[in-house]
Amino acid sequence: MNVRLRIAAVACCLLLTTPGQAQEIQVIRADGPPVWGDDGRLVEETRIGSLSGAPEYVFGSVGGVVQLNDGSVWVGDTHLHAIRVYATDGEYLRQIGREGEGPGEFEYPSSMRLLPDGSVVVWDPGLRRVSRLNAAGDFLDSFTPRTVQISMPTEEFEVDREGNLYLIAREFSDYSQIDQSTAKGRLQAARAALGIGTPWFWFKLRPDGEILDSIYLEPFEDGAHADPEFTFTALSPLGYRVVARNDEYAVELRRSGSDVVRIERSWEQIAYEREERQEKQRLADAAARNSGRPAGRVPEHKPPFSGLWLDVDGRIWVRLHQPGYRVPEDATRRAEREQACRFFGASKAECDQRLREWYESLVYEVIEPSGQYLGRLELPHRDVEMKQAPGRILWVVGKGELGEPYVVRYRIEPGN
Repeated sequence: MNVRLRIAAVACCLLLTTPGQAQEIQVIRADGPPVWGDDGRLVEETRIGSLSGAPEYVFGSVGGVVQLNDGSVWVGDTHLHAIRVYATDGEYLRQIGREGEGPGEFEYPSSMRLLPDGSVVVWDPGLRRVSRLNAAGDFLDSFTPRTVQISMPTEEFEVDREGNLYLIAREFSDYSQIDQSTAKGRLQAARAALGIGTPWFWFKLRPDGEILDSIYLEPFEDGAHADPEFTFTALSPLGYRVVARNDEYAVELRRSGSDVVRIERSWEQIAYEREERQEKQRLADAAARNSGRPAGRVPEHKPPFSGLWLDVDGRIWVRLHQPGYRVPEDATRRAEREQACRFFGASKAECDQRLREWYESLVYEVIEPSGQYLGRLELPHRDVEMKQAPGRILWVVGKGELGEPYVVRYRIEPGN
């Protein structure tokens, strides 16, 4: 049996057996007092990146970010096609690699993880290759995963505490059957590329690329409809799936066999502002017209959370819905929206329907895998991407006023 058929067979068997397993659910309430106190906060320690100046501090597009055991940080720049290394205080140290296909060279160093032995693995989706480097940046080895297809979402690469690697894979989509000469066709192709409505799997691999196992993910759902209830799924570095549906504040840790731990927490309903709800309905209706699926109606109240993220210690970061606030569209955001409209061939009237001016603050509640509630943290900026959180440190990637990328290290400061 060839590799593709063998992997497909493993995936199909997993689909058949997973739903039928009897589950014993242990319920844990996470309503205890916050370990970090009621006034825990994030204190900015280091910011790397600028709009102009010394070139080693100007990023094109930040991909992977990883902190090593000595406190230094590696930042993958997918426009530079290389990795930059910075000291704990943000001082530039050196560059690792360059553009190319040879050993130690990169196209898009988009994700990086630290292995238990202190080496770093780099996932490069442009080359479809995993490379391993030592802490000094020297190339050790690499392999191309023998999976069916590697694609979205962005964080498709993970490592567990035993040093096993995980990559997201799914069955190949035949884009040649989609007419992309129209806006609707391009949208259908984009939906197919994102795997909306199709099963996905984490493939577990050894550092040399040998496939050990496959772990089923919940299928991605269509964001075109107005009902904001979604199933979120993530892989813990402790080696199991974490699944949550946000029509209630509950997170399930689906461990080996039928062992399921369900962490529940109380929450307070937040109502949509009238204009906020109208905007959300307008955006959902516009997306539904392109997708051909019904939009439904936006409810009066928001679900408890809108996102799920796991850090290197297996802690669960739940992004809470917050009261909305309006930010009038500026020239930069208008240009970005109009550029996207031109790409998809949307008319001016269609483009105007995609105007977005209502936002929420970025607030997370952090919970240990044991169910212990650590506390609530608010990030100073809403447009950031979480990257790594070892211990009391949080690394994020954000953008400045003119869209320039920067990397920030925060210290989690407990309150009283």
